[in-house]
Amino acid sequence: MCGYLPKNELIFFIPGKSGVVFTHPANHFISAEQLIRSQENLMEETAHPIVYVEERRKKSRRSQDVFLCQAERG
Repeated sequence: MCGYLPKNELIFFIPGKSGVVFTHPANHFISAEQLIRSQENLMEETAHPIVYVEERRKKSRRSQDVFLCQAERG
């Protein structure tokens, strides 16, 4: 079975718009068929092209968001 075992999360997003549409967890096998089917289903729901990329950040966005909120409060 042809597939992929990502070391980091797979992030699905709409190019040019902020935010994540869907994530596939790290270290969980996903077949090529599942990957394509997921992308197609998301495109049908949003009516926009969906792109996916393996997460490359060292820190998750959640921890950065908390840090930014605390910094704003002073």
